[in-house]
Amino acid sequence: MKKHVALFSSVLMMSTTLLGAGSVFAASENIDANPATTSTPVQAVLELPNSGGTNPTPPTPPVDPGNPDPDNPGNVPNDPNGAFGMAYQPDVFNFGTVSLKETGTQEINAKMPTTGDNKFHVGVKDKTRETKGWTLKAKLTGSLSEQDGVSIEIGNGSGDVKVNNDGNLVNAPEGTVTGQSSVSAGKTEALVMSGTQGKIHNDVYDYELGAVKIKIQDAKTIQAKDYRGSAVQWNLERTPGA
Repeated sequence: MKKHVALFSSVLMMSTTLLGAGSVFAASENIDANPATTSTPVQAVLELPNSGGTNPTPPTPPVDPGNPDPDNPGNVPNDPNGAFGMAYQPDVFNFGTVSLKETGTQEINAKMPTTGDNKFHVGVKDKTRETKGWTLKAKLTGSLSEQDGVSIEIGNGSGDVKVNNDGNLVNAPEGTVTGQSSVSAGKTEALVMSGTQGKIHNDVYDYELGAVKIKIQDAKTIQAKDYRGSAVQWNLERTPGA
């Protein structure tokens, strides 16, 4: 009888010990790390390249950037000293000497460049690496703008905008910029192209102007005189609220 009691006591103690051990193991598995999250500071200041990055050569540069040649037009570089600005624009629009019609609509073509890709271009440099939007607009200024119903017509027909990559024109990143298929620049500014707000910009955006024309709504009302001194004014600005 004593042996049975002793054996029962041993079994009971072993069971109690095993149950206690299981409770210890279970408690260990549920312990939360404290602290569970820490951090190490990172210190870095990343700056834009000098002068806001490179200024690529415009398509069809003029023979002499400092001396516009009406008979040999091109696209003059501005070499903007910063990350945002006008990269280049046509050197001169030369329409020559043309007789006005007696009456009615009249269109007069500008002389096109005879070198490079034989086209006029405007370029906007936005290498800010920011997501602010912008617009490029054009209007006619000077004595020609004072004549009723006169405008400068530009546009490549598709609204395509390219990126000038070190002188090579490639497709712009999708959704970053939008161009107008046709533009009528008169006394009032007309939109040419716009950078999309919310997209990172780090390129020079190129818009090809297509055929450039003076358009007269009614030649009967236009004065016959020398209109040199008139100009197409390009206006680049941030989108309001950007």
